[in-house]
Amino acid sequence: LDGSLDEAWEHKSEDGSMTAKEYKDYYTKGYKTDYNTISIHDDHIKFTDKDGKVTESDYKYTGYFIQDWSTGTRAAMYRFEAEDKNSGAPVYIEFNDHIIEPEKAEHFHIRMSDESYDAIVDPEGNWPTFFDAALTPDEVCDEVIGHGHSDEDEDEDEHEHEHEEGEEEYDEHVWLSLKNAKVLCAEIEKNIEAIDPDNAADYKANLDSYTAKLDELDGKFQTLVDGSSVKTLVFGDRFPFRYFVDDYALDYYAAFIGCSAETEASFETISFLANKVNELDCNTIFTLENSSKDIANTIISTSGKSLDIAELNSLQSVSKEDISSGASYISLMQQNYDVLAGVLK
Repeated sequence: LDGSLDEAWEHKSEDGSMTAKEYKDYYTKGYKTDYNTISIHDDHIKFTDKDGKVTESDYKYTGYFIQDWSTGTRAAMYRFEAEDKNSGAPVYIEFNDHIIEPEKAEHFHIRMSDESYDAIVDPEGNWPTFFDAALTPDEVCDEVIGHGHSDEDEDEDEHEHEHEEGEEEYDEHVWLSLKNAKVLCAEIEKNIEAIDPDNAADYKANLDSYTAKLDELDGKFQTLVDGSSVKTLVFGDRFPFRYFVDDYALDYYAAFIGCSAETEASFETISFLANKVNELDCNTIFTLENSSKDIANTIISTSGKSLDIAELNSLQSVSKEDISSGASYISLMQQNYDVLAGVLK
């Protein structure tokens, strides 16, 4: 924090949550540590403090702990205990790297204590952060800009407010656009017809019938949006509806992008979205099907407003039982229409 990250504080201050100086002070406290470097090789960890003194030990994994933060979010803390408790190295340490799948971490947070895990001081206000030693100051700055923090956790995400703001963003949830669905159906029909040309007329008739249903529902969505003064959706969840909102020129703010594996929103993200629902005078915040609604409820609590929570279906978890009960692409998208019709008044 010698000034090489000042660009990151300036960038973060653009969301209006804090000034650049306040961000710097916040991270100065959060990043505070007695160690300059940490070297990890298999089960062995070497710590080098600010005076160049080295302490090291082998460590054994003792399990993970789910940390509940004051804002209502949660984090998985991976705990390790020193094999040599007289080595001078921290006896109890816990890591968090924001990663669910096995892969190389861009950075990680490590808290430590010589007494016990419970004795770790101020876990919400201090999250020592270590980056790859090969990174340049500019690369570290870029990493900090792209990653948020929360006083409640090293922040399992900062995918902040994934607002489209004109940037190009790809989303694999192509089926949530009725217009895309028409293209996909036409391509499927063409390929089936090539395999079974004798029944081409039937396939074409089925395509025409189904396309008419898609067009009808597409038109209903467009009419609904055109007649509403509400043009922005706020999601306290992942956001897989990028193509859908693009179809109808809707704007959005969300805790995470659609493909994100994150489950915990940062303090900054919660604050940003809480400010947005107030700024936009929203009456409703959206979640996905099967959502715990924890993030949405935290946003509502932070905003101080009384908001409804509405659920949109991303069609990612349709079961055989659902299909047996009559669920279909059309019926589920119709349900989404009904939900939006109650909000876009």
